[in-house]
Amino acid sequence: MPLQSLSNELLLQIIDWVSRDNLLANKHNNGQDLAHLALCSRSLNALTTSVLYETFYFRGENSLPLLLQRVIKDPEIGRRFKRIVGESRFEDESLGIDILSEVDVAACEQKIREWCPAEDSALDWIAKFREGDWDAFMALLLPYLENLREINLESFGSFIDVNERHLAYILNRAARLQNEGHLETQGSLSKLHRISVTYHDTENGLDIPEVLPFMKLKSVKKLFVHMLQGEDPLHGRMTSQIEDLSLQYSCVESDTLVKLLRSFPNLKRLSYENGGAVVGDHEFLPQKFGEGIQHLKETLETLAISDDESYMGVIDPLPIGPLTDFNNLRALMVSAKVLLGDPESAEDREIEHIGSDSGAEDDDQLVKEYSLLGVLPPSLVELTIKHCQGKELGYLRELLEQRDKVPLLKRVLLAFDRWRPAPAEESEEVKRLFEDAGIVLLINRFSQEFELLHL
Repeated sequence: MPLQSLSNELLLQIIDWVSRDNLLANKHNNGQDLAHLALCSRSLNALTTSVLYETFYFRGENSLPLLLQRVIKDPEIGRRFKRIVGESRFEDESLGIDILSEVDVAACEQKIREWCPAEDSALDWIAKFREGDWDAFMALLLPYLENLREINLESFGSFIDVNERHLAYILNRAARLQNEGHLETQGSLSKLHRISVTYHDTENGLDIPEVLPFMKLKSVKKLFVHMLQGEDPLHGRMTSQIEDLSLQYSCVESDTLVKLLRSFPNLKRLSYENGGAVVGDHEFLPQKFGEGIQHLKETLETLAISDDESYMGVIDPLPIGPLTDFNNLRALMVSAKVLLGDPESAEDREIEHIGSDSGAEDDDQLVKEYSLLGVLPPSLVELTIKHCQGKELGYLRELLEQRDKVPLLKRVLLAFDRWRPAPAEESEEVKRLFEDAGIVLLINRFSQEFELLHL
């Protein structure tokens, strides 16, 4: 069947498939496949052009200078882009400034002076720009991308102090413009909704001040950060409008984490993965995490906490605490120790059982161990517990006996580690009980296979 006989709807699906295939296959070829597709026919050319300019992949030393050159001459091209994906470059990896003419450079310097009225800062920006500095180029490019919706910075990071970063200046300027309601001003980035930032190395991580400019943008609703680390960077009160926050393979000091989480009053989806000593030297304490999310009882819908369970023993880790008052929490993925406590750490101590008929009730005891009835909210639909310890099957029986406390529960997934497998006979028995109750129960799938449903 010839292409010209296909409807525009089908052609757009083909174009979308080619575009997504590039992304999924990590083909950062600046849309060459789409460009080739556009040459197949006039109809495909008309439909493909808008999609071709939606995503810009920057790789190597020339891609950013070439795009900057084009948008300076024709700002309409910059307005077509909705997503940029690529890697930052470092001090010894300069961009190809030589491909810009003196006229191009002069136009860039004029824009820098327009956006940065402080003379010393503007001169520093211009000097870095003439050296081919990635940060200086990206800061100059972003305001031209007026319809930008998504930024994906891979291998991000620098040895430059964040206060000397011109990209941070442009992001802070955009935040100020958004807060003041100047959404049509060039550089407000008012349509930017999603940001992903991945650290460039396998050790240490991004300092919190490096990502604060992304968090401050009022328009941004979804933020993914890989390898965040540090402590006490929040000078004054910051409030972010982000609704979907993912901090993966990170290590944030506990009190700083409390303050950081409290900066997000509207979170609906929250995911935190503890990276441990590879990223930083701070203990992950579930009880402090629980302290940091208490203000989210009416907003939080999905919570995922992944912990490497390696503690240095300076402070005893306690459970996250009851989530029974989180009225909209529908999906929960967490390790058993984070949710219920660690029986092994409680050896030779008294244990307070919360939510079960057994145990003591002394508030002064040091260690608390919760049953599922003591922590789960009635709104919960899906529960995933990783690194199970053996008591979870008994807690599930209690849960069925008081099903009215979790009336919406539809799916439970338990992951027992290889060295601590689930008791086979009891597992089958509990599975049958759950099947009779109309609840899906899956046991002994490996943790990495678990994903929260997009409820």
